[in-house]
Amino acid sequence: MRAQRARTAAIFLFAAGLFLAAGPARAQVGGTGGTIGTTITTLGADDFFIGVQGTQNVNLTTYDLLTYFNQANCECERPTYVFAALSTSGVAKRPFITTGSYQVWVGVSCDQQPPFRESQCDLLGSGTLPAFAAAGGQTFPTTAKVLSQIHGNGTVPTIDADGGIITVGTGGAGGTTVSNDPCVQSEQLTVQTIFLLVDQTGTGTFTLGTSLQIPLDLSPPPAPDPVSARGGNEAVVVNWTSVPGTSDASGILGYQILCDRAGQFQVFDTGDYKPNFESPTTNCPDKFPPGQSVASGDPAFLCSDLLSAAATSARVKILQNDIWYGVSVLTIDKHKNASLPETNVFGKPLESDDFYSKYRNADPSMPGGNMQPGSDAGGYCAVPPGSSSGRGWMAFPALGVAAAAVLLAARRRRRRP
Repeated sequence: MRAQRARTAAIFLFAAGLFLAAGPARAQVGGTGGTIGTTITTLGADDFFIGVQGTQNVNLTTYDLLTYFNQANCECERPTYVFAALSTSGVAKRPFITTGSYQVWVGVSCDQQPPFRESQCDLLGSGTLPAFAAAGGQTFPTTAKVLSQIHGNGTVPTIDADGGIITVGTGGAGGTTVSNDPCVQSEQLTVQTIFLLVDQTGTGTFTLGTSLQIPLDLSPPPAPDPVSARGGNEAVVVNWTSVPGTSDASGILGYQILCDRAGQFQVFDTGDYKPNFESPTTNCPDKFPPGQSVASGDPAFLCSDLLSAAATSARVKILQNDIWYGVSVLTIDKHKNASLPETNVFGKPLESDDFYSKYRNADPSMPGGNMQPGSDAGGYCAVPPGSSSGRGWMAFPALGVAAAAVLLAARRRRRRP
């Protein structure tokens, strides 16, 4: 009986302790002067998150972002989604978000106040902060082309001390455009920035938020130069000078070889070799049909797998002798852009004049090209002509002795412990 009373008392004291411990915490959160109350109602940059999605609801990893914004995805206008959300710490503060608004911009220095923001950036979307918090975030559909291009109205105003505009300069997102195509820029690696700006107080001043930098590479790397080809037995040996120190800060991934037969025909079946580069033909063939030639970079004409960035030669095998093959080498960078195919170099596979072919196919009366009739017979399968010296027939016993010696040596090796 005493034991039961002791257990009951212990349970009561434990429950009372939990109640007493919980009471002050509730008071601090609900009060106006508690430290916890002040912290939890104040939003900071760490309370927000920005992600980029190639497939909706699946954020690209840091590694995937390094290859996503290339020329192919830009030209194909690949559907892309910007996802702005509350982080884990922001979700904890969600009950206290009752006013304010937010905006999502893309461009350069979008966190600056107007008119700088409008001159260098474009607005992707906006909304009320309470609705944003209630949903946990918001997704903004766009395209890889929109996120890759230069933003703003092209002018950067300079403001004097009184707030007046005194000069106007050129704006933009980085690389200088070299054509009317926004997916082609002279600089091989630039950076675009997405900004999430927050006005927590509802005063119209967007000062709080976070940003995400995304690397862009909209320019193909240089092609290897020079490139040469020479014939081998049922093969073409290709040599090139590797691309020297390139301005492409993303680096070279490697090389792949394109080839054709008789200047127009595929050498291997489509799919035998996988392209390790991306192009409008590979990413959106409905919009950019394959050019059906080496000159167009059609992946159907691939004749090699990916070769390392250190490679300077390769042997294209399983070819037909005595037919000319055209060859072009592509440089591929780490954003999976490929250099433009240069003019083909040509090589013709030739049957090798090796020991076996020479003596297997030689005229028995003229072995190895020997133009003296009546000399020793050539070829292991040929029956030699008669000879007064009998030297031709002596070749067979000699071969038999050599073969017996090889077999005896092999048997002795097997017998050794």
